[in-house]
Amino acid sequence: MKRNGFFIQQYAILMMVGFFLTSCTGTYQSLPPSSTGTTSSTAVTHSDQSAPAVRIIFHKDHFSDVDDYNPDTAYHATISTKKICPGDLMRTAFANGDDYSGTATLMTTSDSTDTFLPTYRPLFLKNVSVDITNTYFPTVEADRFISDACSHRGIDNTPIASKCADFDRVPYSLASLPAAAITPTPSPTPTTNENYNTGFYRVRDDWCIGQGPIVHPDPESTKEGVGGVSIDIDRTQLGAKEDLLMLVTYHALNENSEAGNWPASRAVDGAPSLTPTTPGTVAGTDHTESDHTILKVNLIGTGETLAGLLGVRQPRVWAYTNAASYPVYLKEIATLEDPFGSLRTEQVYLPISQNAFIDRIRIDRVRGSYHLFQIDLYRLGNRSE
Repeated sequence: MKRNGFFIQQYAILMMVGFFLTSCTGTYQSLPPSSTGTTSSTAVTHSDQSAPAVRIIFHKDHFSDVDDYNPDTAYHATISTKKICPGDLMRTAFANGDDYSGTATLMTTSDSTDTFLPTYRPLFLKNVSVDITNTYFPTVEADRFISDACSHRGIDNTPIASKCADFDRVPYSLASLPAAAITPTPSPTPTTNENYNTGFYRVRDDWCIGQGPIVHPDPESTKEGVGGVSIDIDRTQLGAKEDLLMLVTYHALNENSEAGNWPASRAVDGAPSLTPTTPGTVAGTDHTESDHTILKVNLIGTGETLAGLLGVRQPRVWAYTNAASYPVYLKEIATLEDPFGSLRTEQVYLPISQNAFIDRIRIDRVRGSYHLFQIDLYRLGNRSE
């Protein structure tokens, strides 16, 4: 896939954050947790926790995934982990190492007894979570997962499992794969052939009907909101006048996408195509303006502890729609919208110092399909003025 002229060039990134980095890959000059006098309850126990930048790769190998919790001994004889939800960050990388397309330089494993082999992370990064709609297998009672405590199985007026927002892969248990929640029911029914099997986080707009937090007679409205990313930060680890820089690498899938017709959500018969068009082929004509991918960045306050964040059911966007309890302090500070349908990196300045209660960076999906590959976060240092 070709990068277009809008991409952030690597030398520009290094100029902006170079004063934080040394010449050795995976080695940082550490920054103090906070320069404000605020006392943090978390102490540094490993040098990786003082890193001023972090790379988050949105691949199933770096996050907890629904198949990881399958109790069938054919997949996992035993699972030992403190995490119970799919979609939580497990492994972080150094921002000055290789990126998602190569072999990233992971931070040090923090708990070798955990099945997921989680790594240390900078103390300012509390958690990263993606919305997951594929949280259980709904067809067979025996297919209950250990992660059921984080799903909406059996809860009235909540979404059933769907392939709308998930890691793009062919699951272990193909026979029990959840069918997409589409109304009216498509013909033919979506199959596993519609995945690229890249392993990266993927949202299929045409499978998201009824999965969003909005209840509305218009099916398009019920797709909005779900399929986003929550980055929760610990403000006690940052200066009161300190902001962050975020770089987002994603691939919007629309009519101009190098993926061609996929997803073909506007086919004549209303059904998605069974097989993705070969990348690099001419784009189809079955898309409309509403298929264009739009992501918006909001800065929110939750006041949640890490334990509280990890216990919220998936898809997590459903739990944070109450504006009074979870106010949006800075709304839509950036819009990620790529009309070219190509691999793209966008830079977003995050003015979190404007409000001391901001502790979440939320990337909300308004509409469209996309792959998310990587997010880099850089501390910009505490301003003196």
